[in-house]
Amino acid sequence: MKTVTAKALLAASLAVVIGVSSALAAEGLQIASFQVDITPPIGEGVGIFDNKTTEVEHPLYARGVVLKDGGGTYVLCSLDLGGLCNESHDLFRDKIAKAAQTSAAQVAVHSIHQHTAPFFDATASRILYGEDDKKLRLGLSYSEDTTDKIATAINKAMKSMQNATHIGTAKAKAERVASNRRVPGPNGTLLTRYSAVREDDNSDKDEILRNAPEGLIDPWVRTVTFYDEEKVLVQLHYYAMHPQTVKGTKITYDVPGIALAKLQKESDVPQIYFSGCGGNLAMGKYNRGILEDRTALAERLYQAMALSAKSRDDKKAVTLISWKTTAIEFPLREDPEFSAAAQQKILNGSSASSSARKKAAMLTAWIARIKSGKPIVASCLSIGKVRLLHLPGEPFVQFQLAAQKSGDGAFVATAALGELGPCYIGEDRIYTDVGGYEQAWAFAGPSEKLMKKIIAELVE
Repeated sequence: MKTVTAKALLAASLAVVIGVSSALAAEGLQIASFQVDITPPIGEGVGIFDNKTTEVEHPLYARGVVLKDGGGTYVLCSLDLGGLCNESHDLFRDKIAKAAQTSAAQVAVHSIHQHTAPFFDATASRILYGEDDKKLRLGLSYSEDTTDKIATAINKAMKSMQNATHIGTAKAKAERVASNRRVPGPNGTLLTRYSAVREDDNSDKDEILRNAPEGLIDPWVRTVTFYDEEKVLVQLHYYAMHPQTVKGTKITYDVPGIALAKLQKESDVPQIYFSGCGGNLAMGKYNRGILEDRTALAERLYQAMALSAKSRDDKKAVTLISWKTTAIEFPLREDPEFSAAAQQKILNGSSASSSARKKAAMLTAWIARIKSGKPIVASCLSIGKVRLLHLPGEPFVQFQLAAQKSGDGAFVATAALGELGPCYIGEDRIYTDVGGYEQAWAFAGPSEKLMKKIIAELVE
C-alpha cells in the first residue's frame, strides 16, 4: 500500500508544497530508459531566437527514464535544447505525463542548454510574431512533433520495464572544464568571462580573463546508477556548467553530448546527462571558441564521467521512493526598465533591435505568467539517501552547493534549466553589482533566501 503525506504550506508564502508521494519497496521499483532524435529541420530557425542552421554536425536527443512503483510513475527527461519557457515547458511536461500515464506534477523536464540548439517560448513567440505568423507556426509544429516523438518513445520503453533492485552513487572531478564567468575586476567591479575567450585578442581585458582563477565552481560530476542486482540498467550524470563552446550555424550537442555519446558507446549502457546550476559558469577560461578546445574539453568531461560511472563503492538496495513538488512564488523585478509598460514600449516601437524585441517579448510572457498565479515548480525525487533535485531557471552554482550542505549527508544531484522563464537566478548581490552580465537577464526579483529555503525543504 502507498503512504501519502502532505507538507504544510511554507511560512510567509515562501513556497507551496503541492505534492508528496512515497511507495513501499515491497511493491518493487521498475525502470525504463528512452532516447529519441529531436533534431530540428535545417534552415529557418524554429525557436524564439530564430537562429538559422545550415547543417547537422550532431543530432539532438531527448533522453530520460521512467520510474514506476506501487506509489506512482515518475519521469525524468533531459533535452538537447537551449531551453523551454512558459507554455512550451508546460506542453512538454503535459504530453510526457500523458504518455507515461501519470501527472505533470511527477514529471521533470530539463534542457541541457546548448546554444546551437533552439530555445522555445511559445507564449513570447505569440507576443512577438502574432498568432498567424510563419515563425510562430514553425515553433509550434516542431514542439508538437517533438513531444509526439518523445511520447512514442516512452510508450515503447514502458512495454519493457525492468526491475531495479539497487541504486548506486559516485562522483569524479572534472579537471579544467568549468570556470566562473563573473571575474573580479578593478575597484570592486566585475568582468564577464564568456563561454569563449580568444587567445588572438591582445586586449588587456581578455588577458586578465584568460589568466584569472577558475573561481567558484562545483568540479564534481555526480553519477547515479540503477541496477538489477549486478546488471547496470541506466546511469544519470550531473555537472554544472554553461555548455557552449562554439557559435555558428551547425547544430551540435556540444561538449556534454560528445562526452555522453562516447561513454554510451563504450559502456553499452543508456547514459543521460543533466546540466546543474551553471548560471554563472562557463568554459571560457579553457576555450578559445575553436574545435580543438571543444574536443579537449569534451575528453576531460568524458574522463570524469567514465571514472564516476565505473565506481561500485556506494551501491544500496532501493527503498522508499519519495517525490516532493514545491511551487515557487517568484517576485517580479521592481526596476522600471523591467516593467510590463517598458516592454510594451519596446514592442510597439520601431527603433529597437531584434534582440531587444525578443527579450521584451520573453519578459512580457514571464510577467504574465507570474500575474496569472500559475506556479513555477521545483521538485525532488528521493530514494533512500539519494536526492535528485530539479530546479527552474539558470541558478548560480551557489544554490547547488547550498543543496549539498542541506542534504544532511544525502547524495544530492541537481538538474537545473527546467522551466526557463525566470532566466538567471543569482544571489541578491547581482542587482547592485557593477559589471557582470546575468542581472540583465534575471527576470525575477531578489530570490536568494526564497530559493535556499525551498531547496533545503526539498532535500531534507
